[in-house]
Amino acid sequence: MRTILTDDNNDIYLVGGNIAMAEDKPAVAQIVNNVLRTQRGELSYYTDRGIPYLETVLGDNPDVNLWASYMMSAIKGISYVNRIISFIPQVDYETNTLKFISRISTIYGDITINDNTI
Repeated sequence: MRTILTDDNNDIYLVGGNIAMAEDKPAVAQIVNNVLRTQRGELSYYTDRGIPYLETVLGDNPDVNLWASYMMSAIKGISYVNRIISFIPQVDYETNTLKFISRISTIYGDITINDNTI
């Protein structure tokens, strides 16, 4: 399987004059990252898809467990994912950030997703 690759700023870029592409395990990792960065209501034709960040972690009383359950549900909904091996949310109260690390079994082998941008 192939998908368009994005850089650290989530922008597409060129390699040798062509749009950068990812295949197999890197492609699944790219898809997982894209799915987890999509906010609920962001997709014009699928407003019920995405992570409800505002309702779970961007308010006065963040619910990290609820957020984690939405994240894991979104991962499980990706057809190339066999199962979630681990999903560990991490709250950094000093910087007021929410991070996670996840190990995922895919049809191409295991991948690790470490997102520090949430």
